[in-house]
Amino acid sequence: MSNINLADTVRTVAEESLRLALALGVADEVQWERSPVPQPREDTTQRASGGHGDPTGDIVLDPRRLAVRDAVSAAEEALARYAVELRQARVNVEAAVARWNGE
Repeated sequence: MSNINLADTVRTVAEESLRLALALGVADEVQWERSPVPQPREDTTQRASGGHGDPTGDIVLDPRRLAVRDAVSAAEEALARYAVELRQARVNVEAAVARWNGE
């Protein structure tokens, strides 16, 4: 007999799954946007010195945005693995009960 409290474990899995789904909903919206960092003031009379801005490059290379993207990708992969493992566990239990019933 296992020492695992089945009701507590199922509740925890359900709660964490819901929390992850909510977090992914937020992250999905921001993973493609530049992170909110302080920007130079536009109401100054001083001109920028040298170079030119690259807003697309800034967004693409934003390390905080990339960290969100990496976390989303890892979570999606974990969910896919978890779904496979849960499905296999259910199939195994159902098959064992069916064999026990003589099916």
